[in-house]
Amino acid sequence: MGMNAPAAAQSKLPAGSGQSMFDHPVSCILLGLVILAAAAFGTQAQVLTTESIYGVYVPLSHLAYFGLYGQLKDLLSMHDMTLFLFIVYTSSWGVEFIQFVLSLGIEWPRHNMMYVRAFLYGSVGVVIINSIADLVYFSHEPLLLQVLSAAVTFLLTFGLTHAGLYLIIRKGIVVLIRGH
Repeated sequence: MGMNAPAAAQSKLPAGSGQSMFDHPVSCILLGLVILAAAAFGTQAQVLTTESIYGVYVPLSHLAYFGLYGQLKDLLSMHDMTLFLFIVYTSSWGVEFIQFVLSLGIEWPRHNMMYVRAFLYGSVGVVIINSIADLVYFSHEPLLLQVLSAAVTFLLTFGLTHAGLYLIIRKGIVVLIRGH
């Protein structure tokens, strides 16, 4: 099977024939899910920095065991929820949810470029909001450390989310649906 062989025929090649795991849609979906799990850690870090704008201090130990996700349960149950915490949790987790939905929109098959642009520009706006929160959180540090920390947090959230969704949607689901 040469370079001109149809994709369907190439997908039936035996293992060790030069194919990578990215040539199989199920592998891409599984890898995408692993990357999204890593992005879940970054999402917590982003929530922590956003909450700092409101003056809410969350111990870093909450990041180690995904403790910030307990805020979602508190938000949904409204148990012992003050108006202030409701605002903090809604804005902190809301911006992350919006970023996830916008990332989905970027990766969805492109039938309408107006929607693709809206999702892309919306994502840029959310990244700017998140970056401002990162810079505020790390404001006690030197400028270089502020910028590096904001960049790492950006890559942990938007970067990994986008990469995971790309693998799941474009290289996994779309390929399975089209039968390639």
